[in-house]
Amino acid sequence: MMAILSNPIRTQDLTIWHLDEGGMPELAAGTYESDTCLLVQNSLGRGMTMLDLGAHVGYFSLIAARCVGSSGRVYAFEPQPDVYDVLVKNIIANGFWSTIRPVRKAVSNATGTAALLLAREGSQAASFYRAPGVSPSQRVVVKTITLDDFFAAEGWPQVHLMKMDIEGAEKAALEGMRELSARHPNLKLIIEFNPGVQAAAGVTPQELFETLFALGFRNFSAIQGGLKPLSIPKDILRLVRMTEGTCMYMNLLCER
Repeated sequence: MMAILSNPIRTQDLTIWHLDEGGMPELAAGTYESDTCLLVQNSLGRGMTMLDLGAHVGYFSLIAARCVGSSGRVYAFEPQPDVYDVLVKNIIANGFWSTIRPVRKAVSNATGTAALLLAREGSQAASFYRAPGVSPSQRVVVKTITLDDFFAAEGWPQVHLMKMDIEGAEKAALEGMRELSARHPNLKLIIEFNPGVQAAAGVTPQELFETLFALGFRNFSAIQGGLKPLSIPKDILRLVRMTEGTCMYMNLLCER
């Protein structure tokens, strides 16, 4: 029988409040996406800026805030109202209110509203699409925004790193950041590659990579026990096979 996790949990000297236990046992043990966590820490320094798209309760935002310090900035986008409230609670609990800016909007290719389908088990799998695990009958209308619209209003601050975990909306978010991408030639992107969820959005792996290529990303690595370089499009089928079975998804580092 699985032990019930405390709420909040303490991990890596951070206090993490949560809504459910999806991914939390690994987080409490310090093993949740540990390779990606290490990459984020190694990619950020004082005064830098990170975007956390699909921030959930803020684990990666908190890790990033500790790296960039008081002179840096983290923008944490999370559209689910109840999850957003926990994100804000975690920002305050860890003393990062001046560093992390929470944004209760979903990133997409249009600014407006959309229906977000909630997950049957755990809040991490909510999606705009009928992906595995979501409940079409449980939905909430959320605000959407393009990154170009958002950062034009912000005066185009420098952006160094972006982490994108948005359950099938990756292609749409990429389509809405053409100007942002053009303004930041050294931008690094960590994106979740999940063929099953992206298929629910009507996006093939080839189409996702074509969108990344259009933004100037040419160098790709699988984040798995370090960085494993990929040759795209040749390695697309191999990458899909890497996500089959219990893995389901793979985080990728995309560089210019």
